[in-house]
Amino acid sequence: MSNVRLRFAFDRIKAADRRVRLHIRKADHTEDDHSEAARKRSAWRAVKSFSTEQLQEYKMAFSVYDRTGHGKISLRRVMELFRSLGHNLTSTDRDVITTEFRLAGDNKISFVDFVQILTKVTASHQSDSDLMNAFEVFDREEKGFFRLHELEDALNIMPGADDITEYELADILRLADPDGDRHVNFEGLCEVNEDI
Repeated sequence: MSNVRLRFAFDRIKAADRRVRLHIRKADHTEDDHSEAARKRSAWRAVKSFSTEQLQEYKMAFSVYDRTGHGKISLRRVMELFRSLGHNLTSTDRDVITTEFRLAGDNKISFVDFVQILTKVTASHQSDSDLMNAFEVFDREEKGFFRLHELEDALNIMPGADDITEYELADILRLADPDGDRHVNFEGLCEVNEDI
């Protein structure tokens, strides 16, 4: 990819399932000014997504790591703060966060930026939790898998099923059962969710 917006590149990096090699050239500063303003607007929207009590809890935890009292903490401290709040970041999450702020020229993160990152992380984890709940609906006997025909039946009766072609249905089922044993495990369901 070349000549892409920073946010697009970060989304692609996060979606990659393997290591990514980047060759980055410094961009025109007018785009940086625009992306910085957009980042700040996005950060303030993220702040509004939490309750006052949650924000107070996060602000108190943030202030513990803000030893100088300047309202910013280092990237290393941000990772520690996430752990202290019970969020175990994946290596991909850590790489994306670090790269995003270092490319923006920030070695320290403000509370508003921290809340924006927290919003993204919790949304990602919520998605995983929702997927696990969906898996448990099919795996009633808690065997760690369910039969492929159960997924096929559900896809055939769901709203909008008429819009799915036979080829698309076969492709979804192939993704859900890559080893062909006619069983779907959680990883197979995750694969379907990522590719749809």
